[in-house]
Amino acid sequence: MFQMLIQSQFPETLSYKIKIACRPFSLICSLLLFWLVSFSQSSKTLPSTSPETDEYLKANQKLFGNSLVALAYKGGKVVYKKEIEKDIGDFNGRTQTAAGIASQWLTAAAVMAYVDAGKISLDDKVSKYIPIFAKYMKSYITIRNCLTFTTGIHADPPGPLKLLQKSKYPDLEAEVDAFASKREIQTNPGTEVFFSQIGPDVAARVLEVVTKKTFDRIVQ
Repeated sequence: MFQMLIQSQFPETLSYKIKIACRPFSLICSLLLFWLVSFSQSSKTLPSTSPETDEYLKANQKLFGNSLVALAYKGGKVVYKKEIEKDIGDFNGRTQTAAGIASQWLTAAAVMAYVDAGKISLDDKVSKYIPIFAKYMKSYITIRNCLTFTTGIHADPPGPLKLLQKSKYPDLEAEVDAFASKREIQTNPGTEVFFSQIGPDVAARVLEVVTKKTFDRIVQ
């Protein structure tokens, strides 16, 4: 298995360009994915550069801007690396930064591990573990809704204000309680997809309740 990482500087103070950059960053991930799969079928030795990927990044540099770090890993080793550091100072492929929304797959994997172990069910209602959801008429939301972005809870619009909203909560419990008590229902659960952090955060909080551990300890 391989891991891919595209990093951005200052995750808590990103400008509105993050909305524009999400799609191209996804394209980079997809491109690296297909390149690694196809290359691994033809050779056991992977190079640290790929002419096709380099050309793609160069052709779209105007869209990406002058600041980009792209890394692809396989077997714990970097098999592709590209750094464009004109505007990001000391930020490079060795800089550690918050994974942010890119960690949602890890939340889903952790939840499914507990589903496989029989500790929880995807069709369990969230209110079974977090009673405040029942208090505010959201008792019909399930863990499955959380992982498929179909909770129906009103999400923040894209942009820097979303980051500021998240930073005001001291912990995951406070944030998820606020989702239950302060957010309106935008549509019936299971009927429409709204991509946001709400569902994964609620699912992560369910695991905290079940395990009596903080989520960072669970994923470790």
